[in-house]
Amino acid sequence: MAPAGEVDASYGQRHGVVTRALWPVTSYAMIALASGLCWVFFFVLNRTRIRRRKLAIGPNTLLVSNHQSSMDGFLVGFATIAPRCWLELRLLPWNLAATEFFFRTPRRAWFAERLRCIPVAPGRRDPVALRRLITALRDGVAVAFPEGRRSRDGALLPAEPGVGVLVLATRPCVIPVAIDGTRDAVRFERFGLRCFKRIAVSVGAPVDLSEFHGRALSRSAAQGIADRIMGAIEAELAVARAMRAGRKVTSAAPEDTAP
Repeated sequence: MAPAGEVDASYGQRHGVVTRALWPVTSYAMIALASGLCWVFFFVLNRTRIRRRKLAIGPNTLLVSNHQSSMDGFLVGFATIAPRCWLELRLLPWNLAATEFFFRTPRRAWFAERLRCIPVAPGRRDPVALRRLITALRDGVAVAFPEGRRSRDGALLPAEPGVGVLVLATRPCVIPVAIDGTRDAVRFERFGLRCFKRIAVSVGAPVDLSEFHGRALSRSAAQGIADRIMGAIEAELAVARAMRAGRKVTSAAPEDTAP
């Protein structure tokens, strides 16, 4: 995987010279179009509130979030790096995407590639996809869902160690994000998109993982990091649920914002 804004080497092996040359342009155009549609859905057709901090996001930043719908990646981007990412293309985030859904047909794969999706095999234990995400993260921004799959009822699922491997490999700035309500607004399996729902997003301070720096790569270390990250997400989820319920949230550090 090349740095954000450049063409992935494996992508270049699968496509012609003209397609590779146009990839950055078509990728940016597709992300802009999809983001515009998602913005209308979240902030016009639904009532989405975002509570975020002033963050200095740069290369090697990992945005971690709970997972309730297939549109969560866009919402994480809105809450953390938009609109800055439109001027600094290297900040457009990469993310893992389920092969069985996003890459099921050539047309879906075409769109997914341009949305900076990296295919991950069913079962989510895919070392090739993880290595590609590590390479992308070193020079860019990535979104990761430590649970590894969507929660059907909104409850947090146990963290998978994959996110810990990312941290041990790149020592990124890890920013926790919690989303509540998208499972009611996005139900592709049965009901499709729904409007006039309450959605809340809370962005926390970077997670302090310095005690894990320098540790050898092991499953126990990776799982320890993953559990620490999920603890930070859980704390932000409590805030997001309070916001969604209409309760006032007070804190000196973050700013309450509503796009």
